[in-house]
Amino acid sequence: MRPLCFSKFWFFFLLMALSVHGDTIKKSAAVYYGKDISYSNLGLHDYLIVESENISSYTHGFNTYKKNIYAYVSIGEAAPSRSYFKALKPDWKLSRNQAWNSTILDVSNDEYHRFIYDEVISPLVKKGYENFFFDTMDSYQLLSSTPEERAEYERGLIRFVKKFKHTFPHAKVIINRGFEVLDEIHSSVDAVLLESLYHGLSPRYHGYKQVSAEDRSWLLSQIERVKSYGLDVISVEYMDQGDVKKIKQTLEQIESLGVIPYISNKALDRYGQSSKSAFKREVLILYSSSSAKQHSNAHHLASLPLEYLGYIPVIKAIEEGLPSLEQMSRYRGVIIWNETPIDDIAAYGKWIKEVMEMGVKLLFLDGFGVSDDTHICNLLGIKKASNRAQLLDEVETVHKADLFGFETPLSLGYFQTLYTIDNAQRLLERVNVHDQHNTLVATAPWGGYALSGTVTSSFGEDTLWVIDPFSFFAQALKLEAIPVPDPTTQNGRRLFFAHIDGDAAMNRAEWNPRLFSIEVMYEEILRKYKVPQGVSIVEAETNPQGLYPKDAEKLEEAARKIYALDYVEGATHTYTHPFKWVNITNGHLPATDRLKIEGYEFSIDREIAGSLEYINTRLMPSDKVPARTVYWTGDCMPKEDVLAYTYKQGLLNINGG
Repeated sequence: MRPLCFSKFWFFFLLMALSVHGDTIKKSAAVYYGKDISYSNLGLHDYLIVESENISSYTHGFNTYKKNIYAYVSIGEAAPSRSYFKALKPDWKLSRNQAWNSTILDVSNDEYHRFIYDEVISPLVKKGYENFFFDTMDSYQLLSSTPEERAEYERGLIRFVKKFKHTFPHAKVIINRGFEVLDEIHSSVDAVLLESLYHGLSPRYHGYKQVSAEDRSWLLSQIERVKSYGLDVISVEYMDQGDVKKIKQTLEQIESLGVIPYISNKALDRYGQSSKSAFKREVLILYSSSSAKQHSNAHHLASLPLEYLGYIPVIKAIEEGLPSLEQMSRYRGVIIWNETPIDDIAAYGKWIKEVMEMGVKLLFLDGFGVSDDTHICNLLGIKKASNRAQLLDEVETVHKADLFGFETPLSLGYFQTLYTIDNAQRLLERVNVHDQHNTLVATAPWGGYALSGTVTSSFGEDTLWVIDPFSFFAQALKLEAIPVPDPTTQNGRRLFFAHIDGDAAMNRAEWNPRLFSIEVMYEEILRKYKVPQGVSIVEAETNPQGLYPKDAEKLEEAARKIYALDYVEGATHTYTHPFKWVNITNGHLPATDRLKIEGYEFSIDREIAGSLEYINTRLMPSDKVPARTVYWTGDCMPKEDVLAYTYKQGLLNINGG
């Protein structure tokens, strides 16, 4: 062991991390109520407030960052859209908040408190939430009530928070304002959030406004009170996200007060800014869904180069709708690679213009995504002209970057339409006999493009890269070189991955029909070659109640021998080996798409959890770590709900298409 070299390495890595992520000493916060959460953008914050009804807590990202995640819980109000709204008793409902279309609730009512504990908070705790953000603490002030009634509401809030802390002693709490009860509950609170110290929403909440000096003065006095208790203060500001200069100025103003800033839009569904900002690593890939996602160029070809460069591909079908500008705030760049033309050229052009104005880089592959690209080319500063040369006229290549012939040679045909662009780096340009230029591949300040014939070439079932995607993607999208985790290597040694799918355990060996394939696997492979690996079985093939009851005893005995090996990890290849997971509809899969078990009604739970239970209770040694991995079967393409099931069960999964 060489501690000096080791410490130098980690010191260098930390320096790199600091340069990428900014000043990590300052605390930061984010409030995100959108549905499409990006932990690579938001996970670095010390306080991350989310709308629990919009995200899943059964994901790797949630489990990684849940110590800093706070679930939104409205105390003083409830909107009709809340899942529990219909269960609220009429006598808890006091009035309406017209501005937010919500109902003001009786925070002095202990029965209502129990309802929130039992029906709102406890289910969130079961889902994995550890911390909570209590909103609408001050809604009782909107009621026309006497000082005595207000005091009663405040005593109710105090009881609520203290009882919560007693019930959930390890939970951390952020409250929205609640200044009137702070003296009584500060020991139960970890931070106080307030809104609109400098910038807020207009009276009708349709736009943004600047906060008056008088209102800010009162808030500043409350901030000092909060800080005197040693609590963090978070100020949420609502601003036009296009005003970059003013946002930066506001961040600095709030930080100078010792307050944690967060600046976003009025719906809080955009990735706003705080004292720390993540290096954006996600690249959106838009594709047409004429073929399934797993067979699209976006997934099959474009993803790998981005991952190699250290970036995260996020693949979306254009038919699902173009992402909103709020959603686009998370991305480093966009690749548009669709195989069928986009119909609504006007909406598409408007979206491209807005994305360019945001500063998000665009890369177009195999054209610009529409049958008539004139409007799009005008937006991008590209000029089009008809080719005056004849089909067999000579064409000279005047620019050719060292990017082509990556997997197969560049071979270009005749272009009916020619493209030229100023203020760009021409990576591939040709000139015909009429001195007409055709820029087939270029990078520009807004990103870049590569016309059809310059990107890939197909040979039978194989599609090969003509252009070097690693270099071209980096150039066009302005992707910085960053430290990239290498999943193939650990401590300088290549990692070895080995797993065995359990298909056909009951097949007979061709050279000895008395032997089952699972027995041969044990005797000739696993017992001889002591390599750590995972082994799965298909339950329907080994279970006495399955397809081969007469052979089950020998098949199970062989499986037990395999799982008894200390270098073998158990896994399931499911119960009936679904052939086409994509055909599961409303939880049902036809018998034609799986092994047929008489009387069996298809169930995801039975396929996965049930087969694991069978393995762990009948085949796995009692003193060994239970199997908890699914090896996907057939097309290896489980839908999102099936993947969500495995996450919810805390299971691992492997096998790719």
